Amino acid sequence: MEIKYRICIAKAPGRQKPVADIFFEEAQWAEINQEGPELQVKFFPGPSGQPWHLSQAAAENALQDASERLTAGTKTYRTNFSPKGFPNVTEP
Repeated sequence: MEIKYRICIAKAPGRQKPVADIFFEEAQWAEINQEGPELQVKFFPGPSGQPWHLSQAAAENALQDASERLTAGTKTYRTNFSPKGFPNVTEP
């Protein structure tokens, strides 16, 4: 079963550059930022406070997709699924 993820590119308070937030289902899994000389990844605990259990392919795909969108400078909010409260939206 494919685990669905959502990526939001946003300007975070206190940050000079936008960040990419990665959500699996409705919980934030990671954040990618551009504050240093290279991209940095911050991982969050799972919804229950326990470690996430994802396939390597799902993790790699989400990180690659988010990195590409962040470095492209797009303001697109894209999702590949539509959980409650997070409709599929694309904004120019």
